[in-house]
Amino acid sequence: MRIFLNTVHLFALCAAAAIATEESTTPKPASWKFGTIAGEPDDYTNSTAVQVNNFKECIAKCSAIFDCIIASQKSKSEPCNLFLWNSVTKVKRAESGGEGQTAFRVFTEQPRCKLSMDELLNGKKYQIYKNDTEHYIWTINKTEDGWAMEYSKTILNNIIHCNDPDAYKYPGVRGCYKIVLPFKEDKKWESGMLSYPEAVGNCTLLGGDGLMTIPSSDFASQIKQNQNSTQSSTVYFIGLTRPDDSSNDNWVWTLPDLKIDSSPLPPWSFPPSLNVEAIWAENCALVSIEADPTKSLLHATLCQQWNRMSGYICHFAQ
Repeated sequence: MRIFLNTVHLFALCAAAAIATEESTTPKPASWKFGTIAGEPDDYTNSTAVQVNNFKECIAKCSAIFDCIIASQKSKSEPCNLFLWNSVTKVKRAESGGEGQTAFRVFTEQPRCKLSMDELLNGKKYQIYKNDTEHYIWTINKTEDGWAMEYSKTILNNIIHCNDPDAYKYPGVRGCYKIVLPFKEDKKWESGMLSYPEAVGNCTLLGGDGLMTIPSSDFASQIKQNQNSTQSSTVYFIGLTRPDDSSNDNWVWTLPDLKIDSSPLPPWSFPPSLNVEAIWAENCALVSIEADPTKSLLHATLCQQWNRMSGYICHFAQ
């Protein structure tokens, strides 16, 4: 009975949308929507697996990441796999052995409740940025056993500049930085989940040359002053990593030339439940900016692990 009522409700919504569209003389603007097919990507190597309760939640996870283009789940008992731009090149249809469901992010004026997937997944080009159809494009084409994706990348120097209102200069340091908050503050916490590689990739997509270095001892104070957040404590990924199996002191800045004094790193904070082996496996860094900036801490994290983040600090050369 519940399924029947949900179906009737969805039909009523679609019918109302169709009537409204017919009555309107102005076409609806295009927007991002997710269309679902039966099948799966042929390679999961570059995906991120997350636990979800259902496929609707899987799509919501992808929707919260601006450059996530495909969400896939083999079965209800298996994780949801998220694919960012340029991380997947082929999707197999169910008839060719593809399992489960896969949702594609598409940019279209078609009503959400009656997307024509045959049309949207054959010879169409889609962009990451709503008002930019020339940079970071991917094309979907139908193949004999499913769909194939091709990608075209152009650096966004014409979009990101150090004279933008949200760009900040650090005294004595080249270029500028931005405190990137990829998720709206009114979203639930799970929408703020971010991994280190994802932060690095997003920074690159924006035209940045890497995550930010801590140039000097007053770094936390400046971030506290510049950030647009009402939270007493905020957490950001920065450009600090170490090679696998290295010593605890062998941390390396992504952009070492931004370091302008010899001040030591802020103290490290390790969860007490972690043993030495677990700590040594953590090779990426984040910084928590506290209400009192002098008490800010660095934290080590597993690079592929998703963390609840306020965002990341991205550096731009110009």
